[in-house]
Amino acid sequence: FKDLLTFMIDLAANTNVPDESRSQALSFLMQCARYRKMKIQGIRDMGETLTLKSMQIATEIDADEDEDEVTPHKSALGLLDLLATALPPRQVVVPLLNALPQYVNSDEPNYRQAGILALGMCVEGAPDFISSQIDTLMPIVLKLLDDPEIRVRNAALNGVARLADDLAED
Repeated sequence: FKDLLTFMIDLAANTNVPDESRSQALSFLMQCARYRKMKIQGIRDMGETLTLKSMQIATEIDADEDEDEVTPHKSALGLLDLLATALPPRQVVVPLLNALPQYVNSDEPNYRQAGILALGMCVEGAPDFISSQIDTLMPIVLKLLDDPEIRVRNAALNGVARLADDLAED
């Protein structure tokens, strides 16, 4: 099972493979996260691997794409959402928070946008853990709300909305 998961996430992360095949691989991983979460949880470092590669795939945002089109980056964000719900925070949210500074401080707007979108996708799955980290997250969110790129500001606003929805008390 571990080899199959590794193969699928590597396939999904390979930009030389057609997008349709990559999205199918991510769809398979979503089904695994939904129906085999205990098996994934039991495999050492698998949650972290899936999280970090999904974040990498999420950087492939294309501003010109159709909103309804299934793309690898949208599927990767969907996988992050499922992983955050299915697995403990130490396997998904902690690796994401550790990687977040390099994404939000990147010179590439796609990385900044992907970083805040990935965070937003994980809030619903781990609200208690995220609320315990809110003091360190707010400066990042505020920085991205003031980003020179409008699409990054839009993604940061989306992230604030998700934080507000799932952490209303905080």
